[in-house]
Amino acid sequence: MTIALSIILYSLNKKYRTCINDSLASFDSVNLIQQDIGLLKDDTLYVGRLSDYLNFNKTPKNVCFLCMDDADEKVNEKDYQNLVILEDCHDLCGLFNDVINIFFEFEKWTGRMQTAISQNKGLQDLIDISEAMLGNHIDILDGSFKLLAYTKRIESKDPVTNTLIETGAHPKDLVEKFYKDKKIEEFENASDIIIGNDSKFTSYPVAIKVFHINEVSELYVVMICNNNEPSRGFIDLYRIFLNYIERFCIKSAKLAENFGELYDLCSDLLEKRVSSKEEVAKRLAFTNYPSEKGFVCMTVKFEDEINVISNRIVGIINRNLYSCTALPFNKRVVLVHFCNEGDDSIDKVCERVKAIIAPMKCHIGVSNVFSDLWDLGRAYEQTMCVLECAIKGNMNAFEKKEDESDNVYRFEDYFMNIFLFKSGLNSSLFKNSFMVKSMDILERASVDRGFDLIKFLDVYFASSCKATEAGNRLHMHRNSVLYHISKIENILGESLDDPDVCLKLELAIIARKTGLMQLT
Repeated sequence: MTIALSIILYSLNKKYRTCINDSLASFDSVNLIQQDIGLLKDDTLYVGRLSDYLNFNKTPKNVCFLCMDDADEKVNEKDYQNLVILEDCHDLCGLFNDVINIFFEFEKWTGRMQTAISQNKGLQDLIDISEAMLGNHIDILDGSFKLLAYTKRIESKDPVTNTLIETGAHPKDLVEKFYKDKKIEEFENASDIIIGNDSKFTSYPVAIKVFHINEVSELYVVMICNNNEPSRGFIDLYRIFLNYIERFCIKSAKLAENFGELYDLCSDLLEKRVSSKEEVAKRLAFTNYPSEKGFVCMTVKFEDEINVISNRIVGIINRNLYSCTALPFNKRVVLVHFCNEGDDSIDKVCERVKAIIAPMKCHIGVSNVFSDLWDLGRAYEQTMCVLECAIKGNMNAFEKKEDESDNVYRFEDYFMNIFLFKSGLNSSLFKNSFMVKSMDILERASVDRGFDLIKFLDVYFASSCKATEAGNRLHMHRNSVLYHISKIENILGESLDDPDVCLKLELAIIARKTGLMQLT
């Protein structure tokens, strides 16, 4: 990755003189001035004293020098086509270290941006990574001027921007003002960054880029320059940021296109228009199915379901979350999240969804992990059950204003409530619950070990989880009981010190013995 001379000079923040077009000159390394001209490379920036540079009889025109001014007489930079003269700089060692650090920070930043795009991290992640590099407040809005992402750790002094952050979108009267002042026309026709300072809208210079993907205005990226002025070097740095945003948008459009078949399949499954698992498998073969590690269904229920434009929200989610496909269903938004080994945890996806739809109030129901997309209908039913139970348990749930961090409800967390609500385990709704899966896991482990772990647990629970009493009943030493308990915990990945885990296992054993655990 090369870095433009303009960005280096901007980052140094020192007065300089040069006749080089510093936006065009770029380098991939830095070195001190060497006396052997034959060793000089045109992709390296050479740092040194001006007196050392002047000692050369002749230097290659395609090699660039950055020199601190220690000459006895005034040097006219126009006489030297490959020279940048730094004024008021007297520490060569400090200068060289500063330039090295600029290269290091730049490469670290671009590397993190490339990784974020490859992992489909999203717009907010790209902004978070870039805050320290750019130092100004940035907002990214969709075509309807709704806020998608912004620099959360850089305060904006602009009242219009602060209102945008508070409400999540530009108000209707401001958008009308954009049209009246022909700003929309300017945005639509601009092919490059728009730099201006229109006092009708803001008291600070702004740098705006409108991205047109598939000939549609997809994103507005707006930088409020209240900390760093839009100098050439700074705009060149901003332009690199925009290049990554554009790569993100292009990848978004391609992925949305690839997932079109998957979107249709998920919709048909929810509408029960698919007749068999074989049909699902055949249709999946023609989609860019992103994972073989199963999926999780998430249903977003809004407080104001009547006035929610779910299609628009679905479009925004599908453009920004690539581990998911979202679709509108029954005035709600359903997301099918494909499980990965990477960083896209369910909690993180829920946080991104809430950020996208803010400030609308919503609750999110989360299913257990299912291995086959054929079970999407059952997964959706889990989300609706957990939403019903959770909201019934807290009738004022939608009235909470101070803390909305608890509006994500997982099926397994509310299992006991749903278990009682649905009158036992004789339902396919519980097919992938911990209670059911634990019995299957322990049955297989019992065969492998030649020891009935379920019967052992039954006696252990009947002994009030006391190892000594269980040992007496089983004619087993107390230490052997503890050994088997430890093995069961390792097999299940849960601790039997957790009373909820013990309760679920005890009920599962009862359901198994009484024949209630017959799932279809």
